[in-house]
Amino acid sequence: MDVIKPPQDLSADEGKIKLFLGGSIEMGKAEDWQARLTDYLSSRSYADQLVIYNPRRDDWDSSWDQDPYDQEGPFREQVLWELRAQTQSDLLVYYFCAGTISPITLLEFGMFHQKQPIVGSSPDYNRFGNVAITCDYMNIPYSRDWERFISSLDARINQKLI
Repeated sequence: MDVIKPPQDLSADEGKIKLFLGGSIEMGKAEDWQARLTDYLSSRSYADQLVIYNPRRDDWDSSWDQDPYDQEGPFREQVLWELRAQTQSDLLVYYFCAGTISPITLLEFGMFHQKQPIVGSSPDYNRFGNVAITCDYMNIPYSRDWERFISSLDARINQKLI
């Protein structure tokens, strides 16, 4: 299993399933669910068929200027990396953690809903109701607990492998 994080190049082996891990990252508030999920996926029989795009940047610095016009800045690089990764992914995963707001994930979920993402949300997530109603409206299954979330992801990966 390959794990690619920003600012690494997004190139991946053809034939592998590309999976984007979108969701709560808010440093200091969100659990590192991406690491938890990656550990789980690495133990699966299909692990060698996966490429994981994990936007949780190891060298993130919250003091970076969020100027959208700074063509060389690391903030712009991060945002474009995430958009490109979602565009070229085969499966999108969005997980909303309790105690977070995650406005960027909500934006991305809205942008990429047509790709039928796998959605999980703690019932204690700040905007759980919005996520649940939106998923129902768009006929996108979502999970209220981690185990069902993982089960949904397993099922979708296995569908892609057939």
